[in-house]
Amino acid sequence: MTEAILGISGEALLSSKMPISSRIKLHWILHFLGLGLLAVGLGTIIAHRIQFGSLHAAFIHGKLGVFAIALALIVAMNGVLCLGTGMCCAKASITRRKVLHGCGGIFSTILILASQITGIYTSWWPSSEIDKHLTGAAYFVGGILLLAKPLHTTILRMRKVSS
Repeated sequence: MTEAILGISGEALLSSKMPISSRIKLHWILHFLGLGLLAVGLGTIIAHRIQFGSLHAAFIHGKLGVFAIALALIVAMNGVLCLGTGMCCAKASITRRKVLHGCGGIFSTILILASQITGIYTSWWPSSEIDKHLTGAAYFVGGILLLAKPLHTTILRMRKVSS
């Protein structure tokens, strides 16, 4: 899903020379692959819960993960319906719809990263404290680098909508 974010912004090396219509298709394809992988992960968690009775969703990591997956699905449906077909929010301008989609995607990505970071600090993670801190810091820095361009673009669009 991170490649889909970078692919739409034109920052990725592979998509920097592509026209915007091709980048949008790449964004959709990569996000659907990412959502498919999220579904496989959620299915694995549910199967593990049924088989072993583990309480994955009882911890903050699991709750954040389920909420992040739900939000990612809502943002994806919003992107397909509102941006792709214009079926919903017909009275809102395309810029306003893009801002809503971008803000939802940014918030969803932050929740997914928060879920991963809180998962690192659970008791089952088989590493030392230093490894946990380094992995958490890598996720945090990677998240900042990943979200820098979409945040900048969304802020510029918000200024355009408000003026």
